[in-house]
Amino acid sequence: MFQVQTESLISDLRQTMANDFTLSFSTIRKTTQSNALLNGQLTNYALYQLSGSIYTNAAPYEYGDCSCGSSATCISQSKIMDYYSGTIYLYVPGIYIGCYIIESLLQSDLRCFYNQSCIDELQPFLASFSQMNVSALDKSLLVRFVENSTVQEMMDELMIETWNSSI
Repeated sequence: MFQVQTESLISDLRQTMANDFTLSFSTIRKTTQSNALLNGQLTNYALYQLSGSIYTNAAPYEYGDCSCGSSATCISQSKIMDYYSGTIYLYVPGIYIGCYIIESLLQSDLRCFYNQSCIDELQPFLASFSQMNVSALDKSLLVRFVENSTVQEMMDELMIETWNSSI
């Protein structure tokens, strides 16, 4: 009887924690989106000033057919490119860019980080003064998630792969 009650309390605690976190996180996201806040990286709006004007205007960026002016969840595949020539060196699988960094991160997944060849392709573009020895994440350690689970799916589960409770 005691063990059943304790397991029930632990289950309720897990659910309450997940619900509380989700509510708080969702409130912050919706507040940011509904106020159309300009982010510091300028990934949602481009600022411009007309010649002779003292006013600054903002034009929403578009990702594919999606405008940041109408949706905060617009995304496109992340790529590493030369800004000046437009040469694309690498598309990063599972990683997205979009209007807000948090929104694109939540829609991204970690598949590249479970693939050694993807990491090897990405590594030369990372700012580092010395070569790093980076190994792919171990797929065999996954229990609840898969390598292409979105960050949102993991956040919904508080990024907890397994719960261990000893009674």
